Amino acid sequence: MKYYLKLILLLISAAILFQGFQCSSREMTTAKVAIQNNDHPKAIENLQKEIDKNPKNAEAYIMLAELKLKQGDHAAAAELMSKAEPLCQNDPKLRERPAQFKAEQFKTFVTNGQESFNRYADKKEARHLTTAIRHFNGALTFRPNYAESYRMIGVAYELLEQPDSALAAYLNYLSILEPSIFFAVKNNFFIGSETSNLSKNIGSGTYLRS
Repeated sequence: MKYYLKLILLLISAAILFQGFQCSSREMTTAKVAIQNNDHPKAIENLQKEIDKNPKNAEAYIMLAELKLKQGDHAAAAELMSKAEPLCQNDPKLRERPAQFKAEQFKTFVTNGQESFNRYADKKEARHLTTAIRHFNGALTFRPNYAESYRMIGVAYELLEQPDSALAAYLNYLSILEPSIFFAVKNNFFIGSETSNLSKNIGSGTYLRS
């Protein structure tokens, strides 16, 4: 009896495994095997072929984005994850991965940028400012409207005595903050203002019960 039970379980497992291979295209299967063998160029080639054949394959975009990130192509990785995001909303296994990926990369770049500034403050070596600029630009790849990145880039360029580049960064910083500044001026709300005055100008908040 135990022999037959083991045989049945083995057949069920084989059927599930076979079905998994049947669901994957040749390109996807080849790409996954290539990744396991650390053959990233071959994996990238086959994932790109899969996307060309099946542009709605969210998993292919995600896998390709992760490989592009390993190659240091952050812009391509961010673009691929943005393409994957709307395609995997109905897949519970993939739904959260694009947002998590972008959030993790953004946090890493910001943290590394701040650490580079700390190294500059300690050693006064210009190369740390250059590294900080690279990291904060990386953060902007994953969150383009993060104003603080532009401000820190501007500070770094100022310390490097590159005023034109610093000015360009500060102008980007201000362009992102402009709607908030306009809103504050319009409603007479400034640093140190009483919140009661803000409520008079824009109205009190509405609380919703769940």
